[in-house]
Amino acid sequence: MDTPLQKLVVKRLNELGLGAVEAATKAKMERTYIRDIVEGKKTSIRTNKIDDLAAALHVEPSLIVRAVSGSGDRDSSVDEALSLLPRDEQDELRADFQGVIARRLERHTGKE
Repeated sequence: MDTPLQKLVVKRLNELGLGAVEAATKAKMERTYIRDIVEGKKTSIRTNKIDDLAAALHVEPSLIVRAVSGSGDRDSSVDEALSLLPRDEQDELRADFQGVIARRLERHTGKE
């Protein structure tokens, strides 16, 4: 059974195109630390590793905390979800979203 932490780590590694050992090495963590999470050998992490893991995955530490606490699977508002991403990604997604809304409004109002 995959834990919320395991799901988050696997998802981010895939998005970043990184292997577990590569991500751990770049973040100056033990080589097997992230791999053990991916393989389900490690289901929780020490608080002193939260920032390191967040850095390795390029996410905010609060997202790691939510995944470890099991609240990472709960539905959240768009703004809450965006707040968990790095600032540059938040801005990019907001701009993309605004573009989508503008195009849909144009289509529905006939101003294409």
